[in-house]
Amino acid sequence: NLVGDGPPELVNAVRVTPNMLQLLGRGPLLGRDFAPDEVGEGNDRVVILTDGFWARRFSRNPETVGRTLLLDGIAHIVIGVLPEDFVFLDERPDLFLPLPVNPQEAERDGHYAMAVARLSDGSTAADAEQELTRIAAQLEVEYPETNEGWTVDVYPARDEMLGDVAGRAAKVLLGAVLFVLLMACVNVANLLLAKGRAREREMAVRSALGAPQARVLRQLLTESLTLAFAGGVLGLVIGIWGSRAISAALPSTMPPVFRFDVDGTVLVFVTTVTLVAAIVFGLSPAVHLVRSSADALRGGGRHGRGGAQSRFGSTLVVVQTTLAMVLLVGGGLLMKSIAGMRNQDFGYEIRDVFTVRVSPPASDYPETADRLALWADIERRVNELPGITAAGTTQSHPLMGSNWGNTIRMPADPTREVTVRTTYASPGYFAALGIRPLHGRVISESDGQGSASVAVVNEAFVERYLGADADPLASSIPRGGGEDAIPIVGVIPNMVERGVDAPPEPSWYLHPDQRGVSSRSIVARVTGSPEEALSSIQQAVWSVDPKLPVYRAETLEALVAQRLGGFVLIASLMAGFAILSLILGAVGIYGVTAFSAGQRGQEIGLRKALGAEEGQVVSMVVRGGAWRAGAGLVLGFIAAAGVARLLGSILVGVEPFDPEVFFSVAGVLAAVSVLGLWIPARRAATVDPVEALSAD
Repeated sequence: NLVGDGPPELVNAVRVTPNMLQLLGRGPLLGRDFAPDEVGEGNDRVVILTDGFWARRFSRNPETVGRTLLLDGIAHIVIGVLPEDFVFLDERPDLFLPLPVNPQEAERDGHYAMAVARLSDGSTAADAEQELTRIAAQLEVEYPETNEGWTVDVYPARDEMLGDVAGRAAKVLLGAVLFVLLMACVNVANLLLAKGRAREREMAVRSALGAPQARVLRQLLTESLTLAFAGGVLGLVIGIWGSRAISAALPSTMPPVFRFDVDGTVLVFVTTVTLVAAIVFGLSPAVHLVRSSADALRGGGRHGRGGAQSRFGSTLVVVQTTLAMVLLVGGGLLMKSIAGMRNQDFGYEIRDVFTVRVSPPASDYPETADRLALWADIERRVNELPGITAAGTTQSHPLMGSNWGNTIRMPADPTREVTVRTTYASPGYFAALGIRPLHGRVISESDGQGSASVAVVNEAFVERYLGADADPLASSIPRGGGEDAIPIVGVIPNMVERGVDAPPEPSWYLHPDQRGVSSRSIVARVTGSPEEALSSIQQAVWSVDPKLPVYRAETLEALVAQRLGGFVLIASLMAGFAILSLILGAVGIYGVTAFSAGQRGQEIGLRKALGAEEGQVVSMVVRGGAWRAGAGLVLGFIAAAGVARLLGSILVGVEPFDPEVFFSVAGVLAAVSVLGLWIPARRAATVDPVEALSAD
């Protein structure tokens, strides 16, 4: 708890050993690092601020270093400020404090700290885990009282920072980007191939005048590199603008390492990809043009390698259609998944529900009776506010991200212990969320401290631990340690609590006074705006104790949107790539069909001169290109099914092979393909036979 220099605030503090920043290779931007001796009790009253907290609380004032902050009633001196781009695992700390080493915490049973280490050169995480596991096993033998059952789990910090879903999503997006790049390069290669036909005689004349093929090839590659460089620069400009827009849209739930900054690494990557793309996709048309120049000179421009060009173009169309199918299916699956998460039954009402967090300092309220009296007073005053229709308290409101659990014995088999998600909630909590029991009742005022404990469970609890045939209201929940079993007095619907993408899990609900819960969320149903609700609730809390921090104020609607934000961002990007691929695919089909029709101009003119109708010509051209699109759709269907399995880990409520998505995408892509075929076919059908037959 931070008091002074503004309203009371609960800050996120991380305690570290003095060498932590040195280990991470990042020192303070201002001030100094922790000293080695700043670990003992009394010597640890120093603090280093993160840039975000420094900017929010002190407006980046350089004179902040040296100031005194009152944390939990104890004065601490600010000795440093970290750089803006500093990231600490998956945490979002406001400040760092030294990790104190006192006699109690130095005991062998003090299993409270997490170790962060840097691997030595040539070592892997598996090597480190093997070595540490051996040490842990040795300690377990030497000190069984404190170390029995304790082992070591080593994992890369990168995995911790990215998160499971975010890490897989990043790979999916990278794959989508590469697919779009490949489609764009295929289109450019096809364009170079078409333009090359008009230059066959030029290249043939150059060769006839003695120009070496290598020199001609070098000139064509230089032209490709120039074109690629222009595209790379334009793409970089759009990328800088787009990265800023994406960064602004990033939800706070995204891992802090998820940044979209264009830095030196990105510039090197873009330059490398541009060069590789220019060489790979510019080389084939260039080689084809050089080889066909001699034929063009001998044939007077009439007998170029049109067949080879047509086959190459057909291959490009098949590739483009396949890639477009994959991207469109991926985007469709993600969008359907998000729609399902947004429209699911949350188990409670999210409209007009406001939440705010309050954490009384332990130093001010050391006794359970003091904390219970404080919360009774706060809840009473909040419920008396004119804009509040119902309010209650809980240690963890829905979608807060908490996963608090207690160990119980299985009702059907008391010899087995399981950990069950636990929520301590007052009666007003259920009223504020509009939760109505399916059986029995919810927690009441008479269930507080001094009364026998009772529990309310959800449907998932009944299904997993009691069974469909059991009577929940006649059941009780055994506890370990010789404590009395807790009777079940009610069953409520499953609720979305831990995350919008998490399935319902068995949960039970108890009165918070039975545990003496200190830090709680106030959950209130309001009639006015969130700003009015925050102001009135703050005043009600501060009328009880002006030093109490009131923080993390948000509506449930905003919280749902926030939790969906990462999924929406990923799906939106994927949908954007899918639409771009559809456009590129249509352009590719149009270009290849137009080129093919141009190659057959004299044939079409002859057919019309012999009496062929325009419809027959259109049908002939469309049939010639339809097999390409059809082959691409079939291959795309197969490839999309494989990619969809990879997406399965980030899909919620949608099967990887969803017939609605697959066949809808196939229909859209087929319609676009027909349009891309029909336009050049219609144009070819209207050609004047005389002009076509007399063309060179």
